[in-house]
Amino acid sequence: MKKIILIPILLLLALSFVSADGTVIYKEPYSDSFSTESELGKSLNTIRTELGVKSCYVDANWEAKNCDYLYYCYMILPSTSNSILDALLKECQEVTDATTVSLKINQFIPPKGVLYYVTTFITKVNYQYSDATSKWIPTASIPTQYIKAHSIRSVCPEGQMLDFDMNAGEYKCYIAKRICLDTMNTGLCTNVYTLWALDKNEDGVVSELETKTGSCLCADRPLDVNSDGIYEYPHGDGICDSVKDLEANDECSKYTLQADGNLKCTTLGPNGLADEWDKASWYSCYDDVLSPNSKICDDIDSALCSTSYNPVCVAVTDGTIIGGKTYPNDCFAKSKGFSECSTTIPSTSCYIKTACEPPIVQCYVQEDCPDLNVCLGGSTAGISKMCLDYRCSYTGACGNLACNSNADCAGLAENICVGMVAECQGGVCTLSGSCLQPPQPKFSIWELIAQVWANFWGWVKGLFT
Repeated sequence: MKKIILIPILLLLALSFVSADGTVIYKEPYSDSFSTESELGKSLNTIRTELGVKSCYVDANWEAKNCDYLYYCYMILPSTSNSILDALLKECQEVTDATTVSLKINQFIPPKGVLYYVTTFITKVNYQYSDATSKWIPTASIPTQYIKAHSIRSVCPEGQMLDFDMNAGEYKCYIAKRICLDTMNTGLCTNVYTLWALDKNEDGVVSELETKTGSCLCADRPLDVNSDGIYEYPHGDGICDSVKDLEANDECSKYTLQADGNLKCTTLGPNGLADEWDKASWYSCYDDVLSPNSKICDDIDSALCSTSYNPVCVAVTDGTIIGGKTYPNDCFAKSKGFSECSTTIPSTSCYIKTACEPPIVQCYVQEDCPDLNVCLGGSTAGISKMCLDYRCSYTGACGNLACNSNADCAGLAENICVGMVAECQGGVCTLSGSCLQPPQPKFSIWELIAQVWANFWGWVKGLFT
């Protein structure tokens, strides 16, 4: 089992080395790539054969109302995780008919001190069509023989923050002191995130000047909302966030406080920090008491949206999630003025905790559906067409196609499309049903994986015990 640990780069002289117990130690952020060949020693074709995959891209399979899609995935979760929502990074690539696949992790830095598992796995999704509901029913499975896992850890010593040194082109651990911005001169912090002043000149002390210099400050946003909507790391992860407001002005790299109390730009040119924050840094005060979220200057008090993907859906039509608007998580939905629905029924004014379903579009209006010439003599008398749930549907009776039994109507529906039913009613062949279409892999694969996650994760954790 490969164990990967990220530690402060100031402690290492080489890019990486192997310790006595075989542990690979990195001084850089974690990057890696995975394929089924490198992880499992097997090609995708071999895996498909072993699993007996019936591709949904083969007409005979989906027309028989039973077919499969195949995915190659990875997740990065803390070793103590109790929910798939804890994943910091995750990706699935659909490989049902693919010849090769490569999953890549670039410059990942896990929260300091937290042990994470990087897990790769195969997910098979079987679709079976339900005649009762006229829907495809997906079921996911994760075969354990195709699971591989590695461990990683990133550590900065207590009282330090990890930030990227642009000059050196690498991450460093800097001595840090927590501050807040008292821009209203009330003693109360106005900054939303936890802020730190860094010892950027590395003289061992966070100076007063560094607390007043915007380029020496870093924000540490709360991370990882769990299933209850509570931040797992409410005070941040110990890593300086790299967030830029592309619409903000960045015309000055240094302001100086004048005798009249006004700030004057003394060094023109951008520094990658919005000018408003360069100005705000002059109103910083120490907030170094480690009480949770004190947000009060030490001389008085003796304590926006995460990018995690936990999708929510705002309906475009009340009562259905088909064709609605999916937001990456509830924070983004709330920022647009939506609140969580009081029931599991979606509405145009609130969100539910699931991704919206893209519709299977064969039609939007009745005229989109072609006329049928299926009755004896090419007649369409008695056959009506409709557009129901974006699919073409036909019903009625052939005015001049007589029958004595259902067998007399055999082949009639198949001449139209898979999914239609032809029956003999009152001596006349009748049609009913909707045109079947192969299942679309445009749902949230992670919702299906979540249904089998508990057993999967228990198996993964067992690899390290």
